[in-house]
Amino acid sequence: MNLKIHKAPLVFISSPMSHPDEEIRLSRVEEAVKFGAWVMDSEQKSVYVAAFNNVELDRYRKQPTTYEWWYVNMESFLSPAESCYVLCLDGWKESKGVAEEIAVAKKLGKEIIYYKKLKEGEYIRADI
Repeated sequence: MNLKIHKAPLVFISSPMSHPDEEIRLSRVEEAVKFGAWVMDSEQKSVYVAAFNNVELDRYRKQPTTYEWWYVNMESFLSPAESCYVLCLDGWKESKGVAEEIAVAKKLGKEIIYYKKLKEGEYIRADI
């Protein structure tokens, strides 16, 4: 097989995750993953979906991923990205994690683009 390597730009995807209701928390993660797939398909970019990464790693780690762990490691995940896409789900404005990710992205000089869900499987830029 002769595959041509294509280096797609990396996008960091920020979205609210935490919520006391487990069902809401998991639905937020699922929506972030769907958005990540949409970005990959529609923009041909590589994605880092922060919410999915944390949930999946927590399944196997001996210690759960705490906010403090995420905070001190966030810059490592954001640094290689060309931009930060914020998925504006319910609760994004109140999310401490989203606010910190935006702040770090700004500090690193990353372009920040906001998106909202238009309908199932479709997203549109949000004017924020």
